[in-house]
Amino acid sequence: MRIRAIPPSWQSYRSRDRLAVGLLVGGLPGAVVLVIAAKVVFRLSNDFVFIAVMLLWCIAWGWAAFRVARWPCPRCGVAWLSNQDARLGTPRRCASCGLALYEQP
Repeated sequence: MRIRAIPPSWQSYRSRDRLAVGLLVGGLPGAVVLVIAAKVVFRLSNDFVFIAVMLLWCIAWGWAAFRVARWPCPRCGVAWLSNQDARLGTPRRCASCGLALYEQP
């Protein structure tokens, strides 16, 4: 299986997408680890620390997801993920100009 190279115009999208997915997937396990570490090291209450860590995680993930959603299409400049239906099995394309994911502009 050959891995195709990501065009330079899509590198920013790829890094934003990976950050958002990483924060989404790693957020809860990371929060649990931080809460346990705070309990052991600093002797802090679990409830307060967990709420604070989860609030910070929600803000960080929301910011990362917003950056992915508002990333401009390399061809037309409109937000690439705007007005797309979330359907499984269909390729993602710009709703404005039809540019497919990782396609050369």
